[in-house]
Amino acid sequence: MSIKALDVFYLFASALAAGALNAITGGGSFVSFPVLVFVGVPTISANATNSAALFPGVLASVTAYRRTIFPIKKRLIGLLVGSIIGGIVGGLLLIHTRETTFRQVIPFLMLFATLLFAFKDEVTRRVRSITTNRITISYSLGIVVLVSLVAIYGGFFGGGLGILLLATLTLAGIEDTKDAVAAGRLLSAAINGISLIPLLLSGLVRPQLALLMALGAILGGYFGAILVRYLPTRVIRQFVILVGATVTCYFFLNL
Repeated sequence: MSIKALDVFYLFASALAAGALNAITGGGSFVSFPVLVFVGVPTISANATNSAALFPGVLASVTAYRRTIFPIKKRLIGLLVGSIIGGIVGGLLLIHTRETTFRQVIPFLMLFATLLFAFKDEVTRRVRSITTNRITISYSLGIVVLVSLVAIYGGFFGGGLGILLLATLTLAGIEDTKDAVAAGRLLSAAINGISLIPLLLSGLVRPQLALLMALGAILGGYFGAILVRYLPTRVIRQFVILVGATVTCYFFLNL
């Protein structure tokens, strides 16, 4: 598949926007993933390439939260193990999924991710309201299994992964939002990073496109961190929801 000069511009611009959105409110994949599909990359390869392109930004966010992660890192050992196992399973599952099957599943995954993003505050609030008995992470096999299942989803697709992890960590008893977000970033980096190994080895990732988009995402993340001081987060969230809904409708119409 040959990529035209105009396609290169679209891909770089989408990654720039994705990096900025992830720095401000999340949901960057709603922009970068469909653009890869629109320029002609098969959906499975587009999904894998998008994960590789945005991974440096995920990794960078972990370093930004390192001071918050450090005090709770012992409690996260079990969850990291679950995340690694689930991430590998998710990546392998994607590799062994047929292109036609994935194209049929994508609209539903996009719808799920968009709804999660749109109602993430409500989801977190509901989870906190139903959690009466706080659980110690290190000794809760149930929470580790739940994180593993979330990690399988993250390794397979990943849209809305951060929200699912935040809800799971809330169930696990991490009540402080900053701690939960920091822990979620660490687990997300583990899931994305480990799932990329089988995806890279399988050849699904387009290295040149991933590198191009990674540069755009890094720049976007830098400028997004600046823009967040001036742009209302609520407006940006509404924009992301609109984009997610539009892309979801597109994929449903092209089943």
